[in-house]
Amino acid sequence: MARLAHRALTAGGALVLALGCGPDAPDYERPLVAATIERPEGYAVFVPGETLRVSLTGSDNQQLDWLGYSVDGLVDAADSDRVAGRQARLTLKADIPRSWVGRHRLAAFARDAAGNRLEVAVDTMEIIDAVRRPLLGIDIPAPVYDWVVDSSRNLLYLSLPLAQQVAILDLTTRQLRPPLHLFGNPAGLDLTRSGDSLVVALRRTHYLAIVNLGSGAVDTIRLAIANQWEAGPENVRLMSNRKAIITTAFDGGGYGSFGVLEYDLATATQRTRIFYASEINALARSGDRSKLALVFLDGCCPAQGFYYSAVADTFIDWLTVDRFFPAVSVDANGSHFLVDDVVFDSSRAIVQRLGPITVDSLRNWPTIISPSGAFAYIARDRAYKKMRIADGTEIGRALIPLTPYRLMIHPDGGPAPVVWMTA
Repeated sequence: MARLAHRALTAGGALVLALGCGPDAPDYERPLVAATIERPEGYAVFVPGETLRVSLTGSDNQQLDWLGYSVDGLVDAADSDRVAGRQARLTLKADIPRSWVGRHRLAAFARDAAGNRLEVAVDTMEIIDAVRRPLLGIDIPAPVYDWVVDSSRNLLYLSLPLAQQVAILDLTTRQLRPPLHLFGNPAGLDLTRSGDSLVVALRRTHYLAIVNLGSGAVDTIRLAIANQWEAGPENVRLMSNRKAIITTAFDGGGYGSFGVLEYDLATATQRTRIFYASEINALARSGDRSKLALVFLDGCCPAQGFYYSAVADTFIDWLTVDRFFPAVSVDANGSHFLVDDVVFDSSRAIVQRLGPITVDSLRNWPTIISPSGAFAYIARDRAYKKMRIADGTEIGRALIPLTPYRLMIHPDGGPAPVVWMTA
């Protein structure tokens, strides 16, 4: 009897299980769903005209019926398709219109044959009103401090203080060449006018290094700098009058007693041109080496700057823009200066504003003026835009995976600026 009872219970249990999973039994379980977005260049950032691809996978204990997605705030950004079976997968595609520009949350959903529905958050995607251009990423072994383009050799020299070297990027092959190994935390860079030597400010020393680019030989120029607070040269720019303008830095804060130095390469003499200069935020020189502009780090508002003319050999006080830490660039002949997004002429008069008249200490947009002085590039919101200076009109915007922190442009104008993604 015990054996028969056991069989009866087993049979009964099987019967109950069969009734619970039968096709006619009520289905109260919600389906499962997962989804991914195909990410161009590894980021969920798109431009109008590109295709959104959402790959969905779903399952249900009895019968799936629908898989789909929706984008919050966009009535025209949803799609779904009918499926069959307990498991299914599909990819839905949509052409991205300009009306989708903005930042949006995308969700996926699954619905089974009984009407049970599950929705899950998938990703946040951003649509930038721009175009996507080919982008080449190059890994640099350490943070870049300064750079200079060698047009005759089509090379880009990059100072890497923490690596004690100057990296060399071949702009033709887009490959790194063996670096120049130096010492003393190489910082500011410039080329001699003949292009035969590279001048390097060795920040943790009192020296400028002169690297012969033909032979590789390294010579030095000793600067007269007070031996305190680890002071040393930080930036250097060679002017058309054969004078090197050198900014100094030291370990500490506030005003330094070393200021801005001038070293005359013709007479091997040095003098101080600006006394008690605070840290220099930006230093830019015209392509013909005739004009230079520098802006102090902690001066606002407006930001304190100086204008230097190699012809007159004079430094002139210059109150620039009502913002902290502005970027500064100069065109090929020094006729236009771009400070943040404000364009000045060689008399330091404002000729164009490319943005709103606001005090915004947190903006810090990277900007750069074209060698021709006709255009400005401004980086913002995972893109850089090209603006015509004459009328302040935006004439194009290019998508970048991340908002860059610096811009550089080739002296010949180039097709587009070089952007730096990380510090």
